[in-house]
Amino acid sequence: MLKESDLLPYVVLGGETALAEKYWKHRFSMDIDIFIYKNDIKNKSLLTHHKWSKKVEKEMKIIGYSGDMKFQNIYLEFTIANESKIQFFDTKNFSQNPYTTTLVLKEAKIAKATSI
Repeated sequence: MLKESDLLPYVVLGGETALAEKYWKHRFSMDIDIFIYKNDIKNKSLLTHHKWSKKVEKEMKIIGYSGDMKFQNIYLEFTIANESKIQFFDTKNFSQNPYTTTLVLKEAKIAKATSI
C-alpha cells in the first residue's frame, strides 16, 4: 500500500510499540502507528481503501480487514479483525532529517558494510 502510493520512503514506525520494541523488548501491542514525513497534509488520503490495487485488497483481506476504516482529520485508521488497528498519521518535518524508512535502510547498509 505504501509502496504503491510512493510513500514508503517517507514513513516511520512510531508510537509506544516502536519505542518498546527498540528499547525495552517487553511490550505486546495490537496496534501499528505509521507516521508519514512528507510535507503534504493529504498523504493519508492516498491510502484509503478505494485507491487500493487488487493485490493490496487481497493482502488486507488476508490479515483480517473487512472494510472498517476511519478517516479523521489527523489520521487514517484501518481496523483489522476487530482487535487491531493500523493508523497512518500525516506529520510535518520538525527536523532537517526525519527518521524515515529511507534513512533507516541507508544506516543499515552503512552498518553492514563497516562490520565486514
